[in-house]
Amino acid sequence: MQAQDLLPQVQKLPLAEKLALLNFLVQTIQRTVLSNAQTERPKAVSLMGLAKTEEPAPSDSEVQTMLAERRVEKYMS
Repeated sequence: MQAQDLLPQVQKLPLAEKLALLNFLVQTIQRTVLSNAQTERPKAVSLMGLAKTEEPAPSDSEVQTMLAERRVEKYMS
C-alpha cells in the first residue's frame, strides 16, 4: 500500500486516532534512525586513528603555552 492510498483514509480519522498514528510514525522513524546509527558507528570509530601520530600528546602546560601564543598572534598583530 502506498502513502497516497492512505492519505484520504487518514483525513477521515478522528483527531485522537490521527495523534495515535502520528505517535506511531514518530516512534517507528526514531527506531529506524537509531538502528541505522548503530550500524554506522563502527565505521566512524575506525576512522578515529587517522590523525594519530607517534608523538605523545602535549601536557596541560604545553597546551596552555600554545593557546597563549595563539592568542598573542591573533590579537596582537
